[in-house]
Amino acid sequence: MTDAPDQADEGPRPATSLKRALLLGAAIITIVAGLTVHWSVAAAWANPVTNALYTVLVALLLAFAAPRRPLWQIALGAFVFSAAIECFQATGVPAALADQWPPSALVLGTTFIPTDFISYALGAAAFLFLSLAMSLLIRWVRNDILERRARADRETRRRSGSGPA
Repeated sequence: MTDAPDQADEGPRPATSLKRALLLGAAIITIVAGLTVHWSVAAAWANPVTNALYTVLVALLLAFAAPRRPLWQIALGAFVFSAAIECFQATGVPAALADQWPPSALVLGTTFIPTDFISYALGAAAFLFLSLAMSLLIRWVRNDILERRARADRETRRRSGSGPA
């Protein structure tokens, strides 16, 4: 046992709260995009896109639940979850549930299609790529802001004569 304060008592850190808010917003956008494609697009690409968006949504929800987990673990977990749901479809249970309550088909699907695994892998990869890109962008912006502040502080000290030039 240590004398360090329990992090659970401190409440969420501001960065984690902001991250969760962004993840929630991204999840809502993903749901809207997935349902829009599902209900309004009859093209052959619609089903693979909705499957990929399903995995992106699972990844966003996992990241929301565990915001400090490495992104690769979140992406892998989302793929495994999506693949497990696909395998569950082979039992026929999701189809029977959809007969009783049609909205369950949006979460569990109804028909086992082996090529859906490709869509799930692409969705997990898209989540990972976009998350890493956003992390790099945020880091770049944060570093740029910190550098500008440091430059302004040095300039202020130089003008006032209170620090090294």
